[in-house]
Amino acid sequence: GIAFDDKHDRVVIADTTNARITVLDSGGRLLFSFGTKGKAAGQSDEPIGVCVDNRGNIYVGESGENNRVSVFDCHGLFLFQFGCKGTAAGQFGGVPSGVAVNNHGDLLVCDHH
Repeated sequence: GIAFDDKHDRVVIADTTNARITVLDSGGRLLFSFGTKGKAAGQSDEPIGVCVDNRGNIYVGESGENNRVSVFDCHGLFLFQFGCKGTAAGQFGGVPSGVAVNNHGDLLVCDHH
């Protein structure tokens, strides 16, 4: 996954294999990266989808075993997470692979089976 952060003029990339998020400036130079593999809060398992809201918060859809969305601030600090594998309300039956924020600030998640 890849997203453009208009507020900070940078690119945010979900590095699935390395279980981290990489943030580049608009010229492609590394600014910072964050994330480690795991199930704990702030960790990820195969981040695949990524988007950025108008405040610069970074939303990460995780595949692998976590099946959740984790949210980080514009500096990569963990804020909160939601979802897990399942079929009940608030759970993901597949992989939350596509994440997007619309102009109203609503988060949209594609649950890919």
